[in-house]
Amino acid sequence: LGGVLAAPSIGLSNFMGESFLLNALIALAIGGLTSYPGAALGSLVVGLLQQFIIKYGQIGIPIPFTDIIFKPSPPIVPASTILLMVIILLILPNGLLGEKELPMNTSRISSTLKSNQGLFVTLLIFLLLPFLVGLFDGASPVQVWLNESGQSKFIQGLAIEIFILALFALSYDLIFGFTGLLSFGHSMFFAVGAYLTGILLKSFGLSLGATFGLILVAGVVQALLFGMVLPRVKGITFALVTLGMASVFHVLVLSTELGKYTGSDVGLQGVVTPEWISPATERLRLYFITLIILALVFMLYKRFVDSPTGRVCTAIRENEGRAQMLGYNTFYFKLAALMLSSLTAALAGGLHTIYQPIVSPNVAGLGYTVTALLIILIGGVGTLNGALIGAVVFRVLDYGLRRYIGESASFINGAVYVVIVLFLPYGIVGTWRLRSMNVRDGWTRFLKMFG
Repeated sequence: LGGVLAAPSIGLSNFMGESFLLNALIALAIGGLTSYPGAALGSLVVGLLQQFIIKYGQIGIPIPFTDIIFKPSPPIVPASTILLMVIILLILPNGLLGEKELPMNTSRISSTLKSNQGLFVTLLIFLLLPFLVGLFDGASPVQVWLNESGQSKFIQGLAIEIFILALFALSYDLIFGFTGLLSFGHSMFFAVGAYLTGILLKSFGLSLGATFGLILVAGVVQALLFGMVLPRVKGITFALVTLGMASVFHVLVLSTELGKYTGSDVGLQGVVTPEWISPATERLRLYFITLIILALVFMLYKRFVDSPTGRVCTAIRENEGRAQMLGYNTFYFKLAALMLSSLTAALAGGLHTIYQPIVSPNVAGLGYTVTALLIILIGGVGTLNGALIGAVVFRVLDYGLRRYIGESASFINGAVYVVIVLFLPYGIVGTWRLRSMNVRDGWTRFLKMFG
């Protein structure tokens, strides 16, 4: 009904769904998530503020004691409402009329693998994969090594995309699946790494080592930025504040003022990748480097999760109040998880730019955070290796459906993901570990969707 009423006044566009979702979340956060009057009040505040800025963007606002007429540009509209939301939530964490929210409690699905045996076997398979594909394609191992096998080269490219998605999903699983921090702004971590890599290589001509060193610094800085609000907000309020921060960054990369560096709405293009790691001429080398980075990060995450610090993070997810009663300062443990997650996501963003030297502004949007969430839901929340399996299923399914169905693949993709969530409620890995797949319960949940 809302869409029917809105169409005659604002028209239709491909991006109106994300725009309406963002405005609705902002209105709910401002008014209060647990209050119907708060939702109405928040919607009124957001609507009035946006219309005020749109109106004065046309006629301008005179600045006192000067001859300057300030005319807000279109990106100021979402940025202003996001800024207002962040200010209100920092002062009133429950919104203008919201009630005190209940503590968020997510249950751990299972423990991590008892050993790295499975990881080493998987690593060996992926190390041999390009050569095996080359043999089936009639190419010798030497031809594969020299990047002369077309089919093997294609599979390497698809696998690199999966490795990068797996890194990004791992970083989200650490803060959401293991620490219980629901963030809607996780795409900012990835986008900062992607854009910073492109800008430093293209505009400043830095070496790859210096570039990735600065990426790690940026990862620490943005983790500290998100960590600033940890003592003040939690749960869904923290998710909305992180969404606000990420949305401001999204507006910045779309702005014409920074278009010289970010490419504005067309994206950052023309990034020159170092020849020794170029995906065009040295794809096999890039494949091995990305695979080894993923393996090392996975082992680091497993070590972190099994360490005393990781166990405290798990305790925070289960019951933060009890962890505080035991004498733990939960802020520092959440900040440690957030920092490790930010570094990993920024690293994944940098690898994304190396493989695809065109950075789309979509990587900074809410949709990319949802992609990470969807991957770990497919594989299993709080399982680590579920992020790896989820990335494989997500990318292969998306590629296969788009190749044979075309644009209609998005609908089929969504239907498949719904089926996975209904019949594998703990994800692929979680359901396998718990031996809890129940087809009858899955059909019951499916039928409840239709009343």
